[in-house]
Amino acid sequence: MVLENGLFVLMKECYVSGNTQEHESVYTFEGEKKYIFNTIVKSANGITNTAWDTTKIKKAEEELKKLNEDLSLQNTIFKEAENVAGVGSFIWYLDDGTATVSDNFYRILGVEPNSFEVTFSSYKEFVHPEDVAIFESIGANIEEKGASTVFAYRVFTKAKGIKHLDLKGKYVEINNRPVSVGIVQDITSRVEKDRALIESYEKLKISNEELESFNRVASHDLQEPLRKIQMFISRIEDDGEKGMPVGIQNYFGKIKDGTFRMRELIQNLLSYSRIDKINSKFENISLSEVVGKIEDELSQLIKDTGTSISYDNLPDIQGIPFKIEQLCTNLISNSIKYGKSDVAPKIIISAKKVRNSEIVESFSKTTEYYYKISFADNGIGFEPEFASNIFEVFQRLHSKNEYSGTGIGLSICKKIVEKHNGYIHAIGKKDQGSTFVIYLPVN
Repeated sequence: MVLENGLFVLMKECYVSGNTQEHESVYTFEGEKKYIFNTIVKSANGITNTAWDTTKIKKAEEELKKLNEDLSLQNTIFKEAENVAGVGSFIWYLDDGTATVSDNFYRILGVEPNSFEVTFSSYKEFVHPEDVAIFESIGANIEEKGASTVFAYRVFTKAKGIKHLDLKGKYVEINNRPVSVGIVQDITSRVEKDRALIESYEKLKISNEELESFNRVASHDLQEPLRKIQMFISRIEDDGEKGMPVGIQNYFGKIKDGTFRMRELIQNLLSYSRIDKINSKFENISLSEVVGKIEDELSQLIKDTGTSISYDNLPDIQGIPFKIEQLCTNLISNSIKYGKSDVAPKIIISAKKVRNSEIVESFSKTTEYYYKISFADNGIGFEPEFASNIFEVFQRLHSKNEYSGTGIGLSICKKIVEKHNGYIHAIGKKDQGSTFVIYLPVN
C-alpha cells in the first residue's frame, strides 16, 4: 500500500535528505472512505512515521465548504430578491448608531453600494425634514425585546426626488448590544396610486352629487313643464281642433309627438341612472312567469302586429324581480319594434345551463355555471359591426322617423344584466334577424 500511494518514496526522501515529509492517504475500510495523515521525520537510527485518522476533520471541512457554498448561493438569491421586491435590509446598532445595510438599501437612496458609511447621522441627511422625528424614534433604546416597529417616512434622492419608504424593524440583542434588524421598502408607487385613487374617488363623489342634482331636476323640474304643455295642447284640441286649419292641426300634432318623446326620454334617462343605486335583495324568479306576465301587458301590441312568442322550460334565476321584468320587456318590445314590415314578428326565447369554460365571450366570470338565455327574432337585424354600439346610450341605427324610441332601451338592458353580475351581447345580420344572448350566474 505504501508503495502504491507514494508514502514509501517520501520515507526514502526523508532518510536521505533529513527533511520532514507530510502525506495524506485515502483508504477504504469496509466500504467507508478514511483519511490518514502521515508526518515523517528522521531519527537517529532511521525514520519515524506518525499517522493519525483525520476522517472526522476532513468531513467537517467538506461540510463547512458546502455550508459556505450554500450560504453564498442564498446571499445571491437574497440580493436578487431584494432587487425584485424593491427592499433593502439593515442591522442597526442602537447604542452607537452604526449600521450594516444591504447593497439595495443604498440603491433605494439613489447612491452606489458602500458609497458612504451608514450611521444615524449620515442617514438622517436623506430623511425629509418633516419626517425626521419619525425616523429618530428608531434610535430610542426603549423597545421591549422582540417588539416590532413600523415606520413610514420620506427621503430625498438625487435622481428621483422624494421617495416614500416603509421601514419594518425588530428589536433584538446581539452580543449584549441593542439592535434593530429589518427591511426598508420603497412604497412610492403605492402611495402615488393611493393618492390617485383618492382623487378619483373625490371626482366620482362630485360626479354622483351632480347626477343626483340632475335626477332631482329631471324627475320634477323638467317633467312639470312638459305635463303642462301636454295639458294645454289637449285643451286647445278639445276646444277648437275642428275649427283649426289642417296645417295648424299638423303643427299641434308634431308638438304633441315631440313632448311625448321628450317625456319618454327623461323617464328612460332616470331609469338608466338609477339602476346602479338599486339595492333590492335578489329573489328566486321564474323566467316563464315573467315572460307570461309580459305577454299579458303587451297583449294588444302582440295582437296588432301578429307577434308569436315561443318559450319552454325556462329556468328559475336569482335577481331583482322588477328589473328582470324590465329587461325582458325591453328585449321583447325591441324585437317587435324592429320586425319586418311584411312578416309577422316571431320571437324564440331559450335557455340552458353552461359551464364558464364553455363560454367563449370574454367577461369576468365569477361562478362556475351560468344560464345562457337567448332572445332570437326574425326582424330586420343589423350589420355585425354594430353589435357592440347598440348597447351605448343614444346609439340608434335608424332615424326616429323610421322607428320610434329614445336609444336608451338596450343601454338599460346592459346595465341591468351587469347589475346581476352577468353579460349581454348581440348577434345579427342585416335582414336576417337578431339574437340577444344573456349570461346570468346560476347562483
